[in-house]
Amino acid sequence: MLGGSNPGYRSNIAFFPDDDLVVAQLANIHVTDLPSTLPFYIADGILGLPKTEDWMLETLKNTQETYDIYAKLFANDIPDRVEGRPYNHQLADYAGEYTHPVQGKVTVTLDEESSSLSWRIRTLGSKLEHYHYESFKGVAHDFAMKGDLLFTFQTDSKGVVNAVNITLLMGEAPEVFKKIESPEPATSKEE
Repeated sequence: MLGGSNPGYRSNIAFFPDDDLVVAQLANIHVTDLPSTLPFYIADGILGLPKTEDWMLETLKNTQETYDIYAKLFANDIPDRVEGRPYNHQLADYAGEYTHPVQGKVTVTLDEESSSLSWRIRTLGSKLEHYHYESFKGVAHDFAMKGDLLFTFQTDSKGVVNAVNITLLMGEAPEVFKKIESPEPATSKEE
C-alpha cells in the first residue's frame, strides 16, 4: 500500500498483484483510518475471501482513537472568565505581526468596520473575543479538532503592546510571540 495526505485530504493505493486487483481511493477528510482498511474490505468482497476481520468496525475503532488523541491535544484549560474587566488599550494597539523562533508568525488584525480582532497562524485562524483584562479568546479549528486558545497580550515599561502569550497545546506553557514592530500606542482607550 502507498498513501499520502495533506491537511483535509488523504489518498491511498493498494496492490493485490496475484489477484489482478488495485484499489485506489481519495478521502476529503484527514483524520480517518478508512484508507488503511478499505482495500482489505473491498478485496475480501471482490475475491470472495472468508471474513476474518470486521474491517468497518476496525476503521471506526481506530478513527475514534485518533479523534480522542486530537481532543486531548486541543483541550486547553483556559481560566474562568473574570467579568467586567476591560482591556487597557485601543484595539489597534493589539494588531500586528508577532513572531516565535519555532512556531513562526501569528498575525493579529483589526477589522475597523466591526471593531473586532482576528488572528491567523499558518492554516489556523478565527476572530478574537475579549475575555478579560488583556486576554482574548480565539478558536483553533483544524480539520480534525477544535479548541479554545487564550491570547494574553503583554506590554513593555512604556505601556506599548510588545508580545502575546498563546497556549498552543494542552499542558504546555504559553508560547511568547514578540511583536515585530512596537509603534507608540494610540490614544488612551475611552471609558
